[in-house]
Amino acid sequence: MIWYFSSIRATTNTLHSSRYDNLSLSSYLSSEEGFFRCLAPRCGAGQIHPSGAAEPIFRCGSCDVRSCIVCNVLWHENRTCAQYQQELEDANRTDEHRAQRLALIKTQEDASAATLEGISKTCPGAGCGARIQKNGGCDHMTVSVC
Repeated sequence: MIWYFSSIRATTNTLHSSRYDNLSLSSYLSSEEGFFRCLAPRCGAGQIHPSGAAEPIFRCGSCDVRSCIVCNVLWHENRTCAQYQQELEDANRTDEHRAQRLALIKTQEDASAATLEGISKTCPGAGCGARIQKNGGCDHMTVSVC
């Protein structure tokens, strides 16, 4: 079924018709070269920014918020796009390094727990749960925890 503009106008109220007009215009403009949307929360306006990446600062005509069209973020104050991208790479590298360290620590802790399980046993005292190991001497053992 094909809906024509006049059919949509005839079957909707003013509020829906106005919303349809805005969405139609937005859809059309989004397909235009050099059109950018404002990245500010709750704005959603957009406009054509003809200079493109040569002038990466996009200032919204509706809310006056600045965005970077190269990095696709709100404007990174006092940093070039290259500096901002480098900061992102460094942060990602740090996050990856942290994740690798955490994985190594977990592996080491699991190995320690397995070793402890193999060379010791749980204290038979009621509710104690401490790991104990007999390493010589008589059979009497005193656990300081319980």
